[in-house]
Amino acid sequence: MKLIKAIRGAITVEEDSKAQIREASVQLISSISQNNALKDLDIISIYFTLTPDLKSLNPATAVRENLNWTNVSMICAQEAFIEGGLPKCIRALLHVYLEENQQVKHLYLKEAQSLRNDWCLNL
Repeated sequence: MKLIKAIRGAITVEEDSKAQIREASVQLISSISQNNALKDLDIISIYFTLTPDLKSLNPATAVRENLNWTNVSMICAQEAFIEGGLPKCIRALLHVYLEENQQVKHLYLKEAQSLRNDWCLNL
């Protein structure tokens, strides 16, 4: 029996550029998908946030264009500015169908590992 579960992830970029945001967004979502053995029909939606210092590209656009996920609902919003927060960070929240006993594997890559050391996988 499949249940709806949420998977978290985040990744950082070195600069605000279309190329880096595209590469990081695709890397994050591909890694989450592979590590959780997701199939296209398992993914309900993806909610992205970007820190205020990133504005060159919407991660949803990058994922749609590079992974060809045209039937997955995606949206992007600006992360709240938090004094001392991690800069240049892309976060994602995926809503997915997983088997009842399947454990969720959250992914925090690059500098984003500092956000949730307890949830980091060693990739």
